[in-house]
Order: sequence, then C-alpha cells, then structure tokens
Amino acid sequence: MIEFDEKKHQYKVDGKVVPSVTEILEHLTAPGYGKVNPSILDEARERGTAVHELTEDIDMGMPPEYIDPFVEGYIVAYMRFLADYDVEWDYIEHPFYEPLHGYCGTIDRVGKLDGNDCLLDIKTTSSPTADQKIAVCCQTSAYAAGMHGSYDRYALYLHSDGTYDLFYCADYEDERGFDGWALFVDLCKLHKSIGDAKKRRRIKKEDLD
Repeated sequence: MIEFDEKKHQYKVDGKVVPSVTEILEHLTAPGYGKVNPSILDEARERGTAVHELTEDIDMGMPPEYIDPFVEGYIVAYMRFLADYDVEWDYIEHPFYEPLHGYCGTIDRVGKLDGNDCLLDIKTTSSPTADQKIAVCCQTSAYAAGMHGSYDRYALYLHSDGTYDLFYCADYEDERGFDGWALFVDLCKLHKSIGDAKKRRRIKKEDLD
C-alpha cells in the first residue's frame, strides 16, 4: 500500500519510507536550483501546484469557474494542447511503486495521444535548461518502468503567454546520445550509496556518544 505525506513530500510503502523519483533526480538537478533565489523557487512551486490542480480538474470533467490571473496563461496553454491533440487519459495523477529499484512517484498523465500510448509530465518551466531536459527524460523513463509498459514519453511545457511546447523525450535522448533509463538507474545507485554512507556515519556517531 502506497501512502503519501504531502507536507513532507514523502512516500511510504507498507509503512517503510521509499525515495521518490523527484528525490533521486535531485542529485542531477540540485546544482542548478542552488543558483536560484529561494523566493523564486517558492513562487515556481506554488504556481506549479496550482496549475497541476486546475489541469487535473479539467481532465476530470470539472473545469474551474474561476482561474487566478497568476496561472491563467498556463491554463489557456493546456486548453490549447487539448484542442490540438486527441487525448484520452487512463490515469490522472497516478501514484505507483517500482519494487526492483525501490522508488515511488506520481505520474501526471498516462493514456493515448493521437492514438499512441503516451506518458506525459506537465511542466511550468518557462525555458528549461539542458540539465532539466535530461532530468525529465530520466523522470519519464522512471515512470514508464513503474508502469511496466512502453510509452511515448513527453513533457508538456506550459507558458504564461498561453502557448506550450510538447517535448518528445526519445528525440532529445537520440540527439544528445544518452539513455534516460540507464542514467536514472545510475542515480538510484548513487542515492542508495549516499544513504548507506549517512547511515554508517550516524551509527558511528551513536557508538561514540
């Protein structure tokens, strides 16, 4: 059974804490975010949460009666995406657990895009960096593994001016010459090694005390 503590952004499976895809990817993304003003990051998180909630309402057939101007352009962009493509979602904000590598996550959308099996992550990043694009390739690869299927993997970048970019992960991986899943597996190993090292230091400190 998967439990999610939203305040701590922490997953548990059968009562045991399990790392999230986002947590594992911090080994790749943290250096870039460390250069950004914390207040800007807080605003971006707030905006992203609001956009995710509103797009979920739309896809669940409950369009909002009021949209805050703070996120209105992003919602217009999402509605344009829905008008431009034939989409049919099987899962919306779907939590999962991948037991082989031991991680959890919540996938924004899984279903059909123009008739093809699709896995989609919704982003509100205005101009994603190369590292962020690599990270989303790893992220969607991890999601696909968690769903035990083969999917066209996309990141949907919504913009404040009402436009959007649909980013196809496989094309970017081919262009840059890397494998998102292989890189994510390496990050899983790194995360575990760091966790084991911290545990050993904690035990050693307790023994000395």
